[in-house]
Amino acid sequence: MYTVKSLEPQLNDDPQALFAIVREYDVLVGHFYRYEHAEIACAALNQTQATTEGNTTHE
Repeated sequence: MYTVKSLEPQLNDDPQALFAIVREYDVLVGHFYRYEHAEIACAALNQTQATTEGNTTHE
């Protein structure tokens, strides 16, 4: 399952992402500048994962 995580801002003038999508064990999947974009991407990843797991047959 994927989740949105807030990142700590760094003390410099470089543009920086404020949100990240992570999966289990805090594995980084992507950075986002806007929470809304991270939330949409996270929902899409979770839906894809659920669909993929639902289509998997175990023999």
